[in-house]
Amino acid sequence: MPDIRPIRTAHSIRVAVLKLVTGLVLLLTLGYSLLVLVYAWVVEDNIFNRLVSEEAAYLQQHYQQSGMVNPPRPAFMQLYQGWQALPDTLYQSYLREPMRVEFRLEDGKTVHLQVLQLGGQPYVLLADVGAFEVSRELSPLLASALLLLLLLCLLVVLPVALLLARQITDPVLRLAAAVQDPALPVLAPGFASLFPNNEIGTLAQAIADNQKFLQQALARESHFTKDISHEIRTPLSVLKNLLPDVTHGATLGTALSVPERQAFAQAVLTLEQTTETLLALARAESVPQQQFNLTALLEQTLLQHYALNHSAAGQRLQLDIQLAETVWVVANPSLCQMLLQNLLTNLLQYASEPEVGIKLCAAQLVISNSFRLPLPSDPLRSGQRSAASTGIGQGLSLIQRICQVQHWQLQLANDAHKFEITIRFDAISTLA
Repeated sequence: MPDIRPIRTAHSIRVAVLKLVTGLVLLLTLGYSLLVLVYAWVVEDNIFNRLVSEEAAYLQQHYQQSGMVNPPRPAFMQLYQGWQALPDTLYQSYLREPMRVEFRLEDGKTVHLQVLQLGGQPYVLLADVGAFEVSRELSPLLASALLLLLLLCLLVVLPVALLLARQITDPVLRLAAAVQDPALPVLAPGFASLFPNNEIGTLAQAIADNQKFLQQALARESHFTKDISHEIRTPLSVLKNLLPDVTHGATLGTALSVPERQAFAQAVLTLEQTTETLLALARAESVPQQQFNLTALLEQTLLQHYALNHSAAGQRLQLDIQLAETVWVVANPSLCQMLLQNLLTNLLQYASEPEVGIKLCAAQLVISNSFRLPLPSDPLRSGQRSAASTGIGQGLSLIQRICQVQHWQLQLANDAHKFEITIRFDAISTLA
C-alpha cells in the first residue's frame, strides 16, 4: 500500500471535510439553541395572553348575566374603566399598535392588556406578569446551558469529524501519493484493488490503465527512435559518401544526366533533413547545455549547408550577412545547429527574391526574405505548410520547440511580401 507522503497544495481535502462537518454540527447546534430560546419565550407569552383572554371572556359573560362589573379573579390583574388611570405612554403605544398585547412600562414592568366593552364603556384589563416571567430570569442560565451543550457537541464532533475526514480522504491521499511523482512511476499490478470499490477505486483503475498505455507508448517511442537511428542513418551515410561521385560525373554518375544527378543529390539531402526532423520530434529534447560561440556555429552552418552552396536556388541568393564577432550563448549546440539548418532551408524554399538578410547581434538573430506564396494560417503549428511546399510542415514548428527548450523567444512578422523571423536570447541564455 503506498505511503501517504505530505502533498503541498493550497487547500487540503482533509481539512476541508473537517471544517465542513464541524461547521455543519455547530450550525445545527446554534440553530437548535436559538429555537429553544425563542420557543420558551413564545410559549410563556402565549400562556399570559391566554390567561388574559380567558379572564376578559369571563368578565364579559358575568356582566351579560348580572349586569355588574366584577373585579378580575387573579390578584395580578386589574380592571380599569377607560385609560384615565393608566400611564399616557401606555395609551399612546396602544394607539400605535392596537393588535399588540404585551407592553413594557416606564418602571420596567411587563404587562399584558386587553380592551373590552362592558355596557358600552371601554374597560382595560391589565395583567402585571413581571412576577411570573421565568424566561427573562432563566435566560442567562439557559444560555449558559446551551453554550455548554455547544462545547460538548464540539468535543464529541471533532474526533468523529476527524475520523470521518480521515476515512474519506485517506484513499484520495494514497492515490495522490502514488501518482504525484513527475517521473511517471510504474504502478504495481493490482494497484487499483488497494482502494475502495467506489468512485476512488474507479479513478485508480483509470489512472493505472492510462499509465500503462503511456508506458507502452513511451517504450514504442524509444524503440522507434533507436530503430530509425540505426536503420535509416546507416544507408543515409552510404548515400552521402556516394554523393560526390554521383554529382561530379564519376563512374557511378556517368549514366545520369545533370538534372538527374541534381535530383539525386536533392533527394538525399531531403531524406536526411526529414530523418533529422523526425528524430528531433521523437526524442526528448531536454539535453545538456554548454557555452559556445553562436557566431562561429552560424558561419559553419552557412558553409556546410549543401543546398545553399550547391543548388541553383542557393546560388541565386544574395546574402546580406551581418554577424557580431562573438555571441556567447549557453545552449545545446546540436539543437542550435538544427535550428539554423531549418532556418536556411526555409530561406531556400520560400525566398522569392535574391535579397536575403541574416543579422546576428548580442541580443537576437534576424532572418528576412521576400515571399509571394500565401502563408499558412498558423505557420508555427506542427504539420502546417503552404500549398507549394514540398516539406512535411515541421520546419517552423521544430524551430519554435527548440527555442522553447533554450528559453529563447521566437517572433514572426510579415508585411508587404516581406517575411522576417526574429529569435531573441534571454538574459540567462546570453553571455556578453
